Amino acid sequence: MAVEDNGAGPDGVNWTFVDDLPTTCPPPAGPVIGPIVSGGVVVTDAHPSPISKDQCKNGGWRTYGVFKNQGDCVRFVRRGTRRACIFERVAHGIPAFQAKYGIGPRRQLAMWSCVHRRIGV
Repeated sequence: MAVEDNGAGPDGVNWTFVDDLPTTCPPPAGPVIGPIVSGGVVVTDAHPSPISKDQCKNGGWRTYGVFKNQGDCVRFVRRGTRRACIFERVAHGIPAFQAKYGIGPRRQLAMWSCVHRRIGV
């Protein structure tokens, strides 16, 4: 089953029914839930998360409804940004990552530079 969020337009849902189930499956461990034969699927858009520390400033952290204070919001942005930088380093390789962000002691300058560029420091 696939659910697609089309922004302002109508959302889409696609699924495929399976007629021939394998006969070698082990018995289910939990309660058996039958196939959905009627009803609907409700798609609820998630509230956006901050992607820069500027979005946390001047009370902006309050608009997200999940942060205790501005510092909590900024920490969230830094953690997510660091994960994005790590993913970029793995996806493109260390030499390309260092060529883009620099090389420093213990190879930390490139990661520091990536994080700070992304959060707008």
